[in-house]
Amino acid sequence: MDRNSRALRERVNPGASASRRPRRTHFTPDGR
Repeated sequence: MDRNSRALRERVNPGASASRRPRRTHFTPDGR
């Protein structure tokens, strides 16, 4: 279930990938 949830989140907001790899401090998983 966790995998599906993550896949959906990544598909809806690509910002989710940033949460895994915080390259920019001001970059949030929301994509703001």
